[in-house]
Amino acid sequence: MLQIGYSETLALLLLALAMLWLLSRRYRLAAVAVLALSLTRPVAAPFAVMVLAHLVLRWRARARDPLPRRDVAQIVALGLFSAVATLIWPAMVALITGVPSAYTRIQGAWRTGGVVATPYEGTLFISHVLWGDDGPLWVAAAAVALVALVLSPLARPMGAELRTWVLAYPAYLLAVIEPYTSTYRYAIFVFPLLVLPGAVRRVGPLLVVLLAVAGLAYQVRWVDQLLVFTPPTDYPP
Repeated sequence: MLQIGYSETLALLLLALAMLWLLSRRYRLAAVAVLALSLTRPVAAPFAVMVLAHLVLRWRARARDPLPRRDVAQIVALGLFSAVATLIWPAMVALITGVPSAYTRIQGAWRTGGVVATPYEGTLFISHVLWGDDGPLWVAAAAVALVALVLSPLARPMGAELRTWVLAYPAYLLAVIEPYTSTYRYAIFVFPLLVLPGAVRRVGPLLVVLLAVAGLAYQVRWVDQLLVFTPPTDYPP
């Protein structure tokens, strides 16, 4: 995925910079990264939730860690800008094409039925396709498992802001897409979860080898099943 021309590659860098600058309290630089991110991938909205978590943490710690009014103003502005920045790309598409609904029409072309559904409707539809009537239960179980993992002591090294992102991004993603084969690459933005193996004090060489082999095998399968196009029609990678 990182070796070909997907926008996720650049977006991953910009998101990491936005997170770094937010956590290091360089809010103006974070806003610049969010602006560039919003023109690369539409993932700025859940970043606003991470900014909100950052503001809450700083507010609660203001007795021992002063919170100047200037910082409050910059954090609030960053959060609002992140929430609105998701609309920049749809607005540009509408302006260039002259069709206000051009962006949602394009997105709808990738969906079953050809229209953008209400939030989570696409996720529920795919869950029924994959698992039948029990599909929504599997989705709910996966959500509970993720919340339990993020709230567990194992995830503490991430910090509260990154844990907020790991919860907010999937919630946003499943609300706005019809998850199927492209979900594999969309999931790259929960990369903060990669710190979890480091939280385990003892990771034996056998586990490392098994994970490496599994990763290579999955990459071969992904390339064969998704990246290689099979006419006349095929699933998107």
